Amino acid sequence: MRWIMVLVVLGAASLFVLPAAGAQQTHQVDVTDEAFVPEQITVDSGDTVTWVADLSNQGRHNLIWDIGTWGMWDWVPGRADPYSITFSGAGTYTYHCDFVSSMQGSVVVEAVVPGAPEAVAVVAGEGAVTVSWSPPAFIGGSVLTEYVVTASPGG
Repeated sequence: MRWIMVLVVLGAASLFVLPAAGAQQTHQVDVTDEAFVPEQITVDSGDTVTWVADLSNQGRHNLIWDIGTWGMWDWVPGRADPYSITFSGAGTYTYHCDFVSSMQGSVVVEAVVPGAPEAVAVVAGEGAVTVSWSPPAFIGGSVLTEYVVTASPGG
């Protein structure tokens, strides 16, 4: 993920930082007698998904990750605790229920734009500009590998 900062010098130095990330959200998937609803959900990196079992369920259900990332979760009659995971990496994560073969689902996680750099400082000097900053608190679920600073002398 590249983060682009544009530096424009017009007598005094100005710094424009391109967009900040949105707030993380929580999404719900219902575990019914016959299905995970919705069967596929798309979320942003950093979002949380919570699976909630319908308390009228009389059967036993579980959630098993097809790639073994997070183990499994079990719902039994009389115990329907919610199950939550916060997704930090982009990709598609599939899962299923061993007790009802038609119960399958997936979480599609999309990378998001990192937050803005923090503590940005611009100091204009004689024929030079010094720009400094701290990394953003939220990096959008991707590794931040570089910043690009562009100077536009004279506009």
